[in-house]
Parts: sequence; C-alpha cells; structure tokens
Amino acid sequence: MIPPNATLVLCAHGSPRPGWRSAIDRLHSDLTADEALARRYPGGVLCAFLEHDQPRLVPAARDPLDRGHSVDVMPLFLSPGRHRREDLPRLLGLTSNARPGEDVLPASASIRLLPAPDWGDVLRASVLRRTLARLPESMHRSVLLVHYGSTLVPCPWAPLVETLGDALRGEGVHEIRDRGAGHHRPNPIEEIATTLVELLASDSAVAIVTLGLAKSHIQREVIPSAIARLDPEQRARVGWLPDAILPDPDVHAAIAAHALKVASGA
Repeated sequence: MIPPNATLVLCAHGSPRPGWRSAIDRLHSDLTADEALARRYPGGVLCAFLEHDQPRLVPAARDPLDRGHSVDVMPLFLSPGRHRREDLPRLLGLTSNARPGEDVLPASASIRLLPAPDWGDVLRASVLRRTLARLPESMHRSVLLVHYGSTLVPCPWAPLVETLGDALRGEGVHEIRDRGAGHHRPNPIEEIATTLVELLASDSAVAIVTLGLAKSHIQREVIPSAIARLDPEQRARVGWLPDAILPDPDVHAAIAAHALKVASGA
C-alpha cells in the first residue's frame, strides 16, 4: 500500500559556483511532473543539497516529517564515497555517530535512504553518445574520462569507470583512461595535460568526456587549462565539449524509473 503522504527527497551534493544547480533543478522539475512518481509520492518530490546550495538535506526532510509524512531520500552521487556511505545515514538519523552540535534527524523519524541509481546502466548510453559525437569514426580513438575523484576517495570511481570502459571498447575505442579533478587533487590540470599527451602519442584523436551530473569548475576551468598546455597540432586532435551528464531526458527517465522500483521494494 502506498503511504498517503509519502515524500521523495532528491539529495545532490551542491556547489559554491553559480549556475551549477540549474541542471539539478531541471531534473527536479521533470521528476515533479512525472505522473507515476506523483502517484507513488503524493507528498511530492523535493530537492535538497548536502553542501553549499539550499535547501540543505536535514531541514528539507524535516519539514514533511513534521507534517506527518514518511520520507524517502534518494542520493544523486555518482560514486559510493564517504557522502553516501557515512554522511547521509548519519544526517538522516540512521546511525548513532552524530557529531557534537550537528543538526541531524531523530532516530525515530519515518525515513528511508534509498539506494542510488546503478549509474553504470544509466550513464552507458550518455557516455557513448557524447564520446562518439567528439570523435570521427574512422580514427584510431582514445577516451579520457574525467570525474571528481580525489586523493581522499580515489577507489569508489573504479567500478563505474570499468563499466563505461567496457562499453566504449565495444564501440571500437582503443584506450580508456580516467583522471580525477576534484578540489582535493594536488594538480589536476597537469595530470590531465600529461595524460592527453600520452594518448595522443599513439592515437590520432582523443575524446574527453566528463562524469559529472552538472557543469562545474572541471568543465569551466580545469579541462580548458589542460588543453591549453598542448601544442596546436595536439589540440586539433582533442574532441571536447564543456557539457555534463545532465540535462538529459533519458537519464531523467532512468532516475525516475529507478526511484519507483527501489521505493516499491525497499
């Protein structure tokens, strides 16, 4: 039976950079208009953020809870890093390790933390489409996947990169590399530039594809600065567009379908 006042809260990371959240807001708008989700969640679909942007997760979830709603929280984080493993359960009152003075929900709250989407399945088509749009089919091609990964949590990205790499090799891509460009990386510009030079030494073209839900400093600053370090001949062989995973109607639909599936089975 569907709870009469069930509410879904989408939780994204947030960013201090203006414009970052516009893609998340568009996803939220599409999911709010989804008829199947509206039937499953009569209390509505809300959007909240872990850092920087408003509303923050705890106040956003507390409001429907105070009105007697049950709340499901679905994380919009690409890797199973610290935020998904530790921060979300703690803030939602699902673990007992709250920090002194931290605003967390009570352990008795009627709240569930849903599993995140299987991003390998969700992103496969998106990454293939964005890769092939950057590379002439006849060329000997390589791909550089750029994600947020940092020195603090480098490993959680490996399964996603491996899944996407298998899909890219199935489309004839010669070599796949990945590099992290999060704010904890000591020198992401140099790392990306060096990797591009290595790939261009053996391949005629390299596509750069970002694994970020929304545009950030990676698209606006890091990758353009790395490409600028190449010589003109090398730059001419790099396929790059400053886009992100969102907005993408197919990804929006996949996230909605995931929410319905896991909510019914959770």
